Amino acid sequence: MHRYILKRIGISLITIWLLITITFFLIHIIPGEPFSNEKKLPPQVLDNLNKYYGLDKPLTIQYLRYLGNIAKGDLGYSLIYKGRTVNDIISQAFPYSAQLGIQSLIVGIALGLTLGIMAALHRNKILDYSIMIIAVLGISIPNFIIGGLLQYFLGVKYKLFPVAQWKGFIYTILPTIALGTRILATQVRMIRTSTLDVLSQDYINAAKAKGINRMGIIFRHILPNSILPIITTLGPLTATILTGTFVVENIFAIPGLGRYFVQGVQDLDYPVVMGTTLFYG
Repeated sequence: MHRYILKRIGISLITIWLLITITFFLIHIIPGEPFSNEKKLPPQVLDNLNKYYGLDKPLTIQYLRYLGNIAKGDLGYSLIYKGRTVNDIISQAFPYSAQLGIQSLIVGIALGLTLGIMAALHRNKILDYSIMIIAVLGISIPNFIIGGLLQYFLGVKYKLFPVAQWKGFIYTILPTIALGTRILATQVRMIRTSTLDVLSQDYINAAKAKGINRMGIIFRHILPNSILPIITTLGPLTATILTGTFVVENIFAIPGLGRYFVQGVQDLDYPVVMGTTLFYG
């Protein structure tokens, strides 16, 4: 057991090191320079800024220095958000991403479980076909497109919900739906298949023979056994939804990590991009 644990820890450290290395060099390959948007700054000031942040050093020196700082738990200072460390940005922004991700998980799993069981109970009927069409659309359409459609129809056209920002629970509804749709679609297919397998078991026929009503069969036999696929995929699903909020957060102007990451790539804010990538990894 100890050998297995040490092996897993070693693989994890190697994976994180590879993630750091690849991300570091990829972000530096992007054309452009930090502070390039600061057109009003004279060349001498730009040179001083590059020297202050160590950007005037060779890339290998910057890489080794960054590894040393990571070993001390220091992710550096943002190049764009003056005076703010990446550690502070992550600690302040991640709760928004976490709340949005958890809400999306709850909504997606609850609706996916309900619709999946309904589809299986009405196999090859109109309700089954309708639910599966919704599942296919949910998987096929990217969440940022769903988010844009929700903003237009429910936010702009009918004014039912705020279009963007984060000022209360009502502001989280549209982005939660946008992120939860893919979870819903994935779970519907899994739960439908699992429920059909459960319905073919002998204990279901035995329960019917005993005179147990339909709702009793669903809650006592179908639900506990059909929910197993959700439990087995909950870990990877949680990681996926927390790391998949980048574009949606940017669309809805949510002050989460996704928004900082996208803005960091656009502004070539190396420490922010590196820090958020490392944190998620």
